[in-house]
Amino acid sequence: TYISYNRFSSLLKYDLEIISFYDYLFKKEHIFAARVDETLEIVPLYPDEAQLLGQKAGTPAFLLRAVSYDNGGRPFEMVKSIYRGDKFQFSISLQK
Repeated sequence: TYISYNRFSSLLKYDLEIISFYDYLFKKEHIFAARVDETLEIVPLYPDEAQLLGQKAGTPAFLLRAVSYDNGGRPFEMVKSIYRGDKFQFSISLQK
């Protein structure tokens, strides 16, 4: 997860084992995620990623990229997550 130091430097005062990042955003900064854009794709693992995931370099994995936008429409968080292809389950629940 990547956030702006200039915008959220006060986060360093808090213990994130006690207050979650999203609790901090809502309670201290009055920000909530109004929209999140996500992209999911299959990519080969780089050597450092493969080592962390206990896989061989080049093994297919899922890459999730997300950008969260606040209630004012400003991006406040960028996330990059890598998931092992053999341990990943994708579920969607749609509701009208």
